[in-house]
Amino acid sequence: MRPKHYVSPIPLPEERVTPAMRKFRQFAELLCSLTLNKSIASWNWSDNPAATNVASCGPVGDDAITMAVNVGSLGAEWFSDQPATSARTIDLLIHELGHHGGAIDCTREHANEMTRIAGTLAVLMLTRPALFDEYR
Repeated sequence: MRPKHYVSPIPLPEERVTPAMRKFRQFAELLCSLTLNKSIASWNWSDNPAATNVASCGPVGDDAITMAVNVGSLGAEWFSDQPATSARTIDLLIHELGHHGGAIDCTREHANEMTRIAGTLAVLMLTRPALFDEYR
């Protein structure tokens, strides 16, 4: 069942994917691995400025997720070459990774996953900062 605000993605042409967007994707893959022990099986860049959702995430079996990011809504300038130092990047990724098990927004399950991911990430950034060197 899709949320009411779901709008079909419009694929973003590969030539419009910027270096900062590629860095964002690598950072997302790192966070997914470190905080969830999962991989991103499917990644989609979308270009739909009419959509109200800027990103979406969901499960693909027990050990992977799918991630879609709507550049049409965010804008290419939203992405940072230093995603580990961008609060909005970390905020978006924690929120989306909170859906890794299929939890819906505003549910206790989603809130619990977001705080668990945020806590895990905070400890890793403090105790193993070298993991994030290429992202700051």
